[in-house]
Amino acid sequence: MPNSFSSRNRPDGADPSKFSCSPDAEATYDGVENYTEGEGKEGAKYSTSMEYFSEKKADVEAASFPESSLAAADSLALSLKEDVYVEHILPSEEEIAKEEEKKYIRKKRIARICCISGCIGLLIGIIVLAVMLTKHKKIKEDDFERGIVVNDGSGIGSIESVDSSIETNVESSIEVSKDGDNIFIAESLPEIYYLLESKVYNATALLDLDTPEGKAYNLLLEEEEIKKNSLVLRSINDIDLERYALLVLYFGSDGSAWTNTAGWSNPSEACENWYGVTCQDSLVTGIDLDRNNLYGEISEDFCLMNNLKKIRLSDNEVKLPSCFSKLSNLEELDYRGNNYDGELPNDLHSMSSLTYLQLSDNVFTGSLDALFPADASDQPIFPNLITLNLANNDLSGQIPESRLRRMPNLKQLILHGNPDLSGSLNEMCKGNVISQIDVDCDKISCRCCQSGNNCPSSW
Repeated sequence: MPNSFSSRNRPDGADPSKFSCSPDAEATYDGVENYTEGEGKEGAKYSTSMEYFSEKKADVEAASFPESSLAAADSLALSLKEDVYVEHILPSEEEIAKEEEKKYIRKKRIARICCISGCIGLLIGIIVLAVMLTKHKKIKEDDFERGIVVNDGSGIGSIESVDSSIETNVESSIEVSKDGDNIFIAESLPEIYYLLESKVYNATALLDLDTPEGKAYNLLLEEEEIKKNSLVLRSINDIDLERYALLVLYFGSDGSAWTNTAGWSNPSEACENWYGVTCQDSLVTGIDLDRNNLYGEISEDFCLMNNLKKIRLSDNEVKLPSCFSKLSNLEELDYRGNNYDGELPNDLHSMSSLTYLQLSDNVFTGSLDALFPADASDQPIFPNLITLNLANNDLSGQIPESRLRRMPNLKQLILHGNPDLSGSLNEMCKGNVISQIDVDCDKISCRCCQSGNNCPSSW
């Protein structure tokens, strides 16, 4: 064989030519496993090739190689192994699905964190706004300092709870010192007071808890406590004022003793099923509480319901307020049978929209002149009035026929049952406008009167 050993493979560094495998060597290879007999290294003789190679293998294993050479060889072998073959394994569909699910979960967590952070930021902004509004709140001052009427939250929204809670609320919420007739209170009032102050007839009555105004205000204040988380000062609207006015009517006429209090005992909005209350477009347009056992005096704040067109309070026992002339939209006033004792209201003539005025069966006193303006002009009076009923009162004096003739649409004039009235209505009988005049004909001259005491049946 032509191959030869290199010196780097020999531990003793001997010349490789001495181990040539040429045919001239002392030991020759004559087959797969047999050498021919002859001398080898140092006179050794080998009978077979296996003995030769076994000895050489032992020499190699016994040799001592430097550690640096072994480390270099290992490193080279590893690098060659990595370079020779790199296996690329594609992920399975299940592994891909799991990875996608992990990505989705991560995104969801990130979104949740962002949402929570946004909510916290919004809450902080609201708190800051509340603090700013509180610091810049406008506190009105009158001739004296006033206080807060606060409810502890019990019985909110129930009229029956108002009377029992008022005294407790005041005693537990404010410190009051009296100097004569004045009351000095250390704390400022809530916003709702200032919102009502410019609207009501007498703002100081709001703080008098023995008045209908004070009770109505206290109830509204209790309900405001529920809404105290509202950070923006709202303005009083028509519905709020009408609710207040209805509550004033209720407390001022002994509402707890009414025959029917449906909807009034647990008030909500002014137009939500209050007995006897008619609404249009969420505004109160009519009140019909005939024969409902009303008793007392109606507050001036009742006239805050300036959208009223009809008021029926017959067969009760309440006193009308003096503010009725402010109800510019009122068309019908039925105040029969209330046992009212006093003079006729002197400003009803300004209610130009009035069509029916029923004031019979009371104890009105004085002259009919109170119904009419003092001027002597020819301008129409009660231009839309159709029926004027003043029967069965205690009116006296001459009938002002000239002024009655200035009522262009009057069709019914009912004056019987006023024994101290006198005069004539003969001029009223001219023309075809008026259809019915009822007077006591033994006191009043009337050629066309067909009903009343001592009147002819026809003319």
